[in-house]
Amino acid sequence: MPEPVREIVALDFETADPGRDSACALGLVRIAGGEVTDRFETLIRPPRPQIFYTHIHGLTWADVADALADGIDITKGLLAPKRPKPARAHLTNVESFLTDV
Repeated sequence: MPEPVREIVALDFETADPGRDSACALGLVRIAGGEVTDRFETLIRPPRPQIFYTHIHGLTWADVADALADGIDITKGLLAPKRPKPARAHLTNVESFLTDV
């Protein structure tokens, strides 16, 4: 029987529009032993200034216009594993964003 997962990092992207490249915010939470042990959040400037989903996440172009568009290093800090951890994602956009950055 496999050992139960004791530590994971959950991530959530907010998107600006239907484009697969339109991430405008990223949130990460490390959960260990059933408790949140660390958090990280950042805004991301999407490639187009139209924000279609303000009614969902509350972000506007003014919020993200000065954010980094690339160079987000999620391989350090919160996500730097001491040992491999399972990955979980709920959006198909996440895979393309992580491989395109």
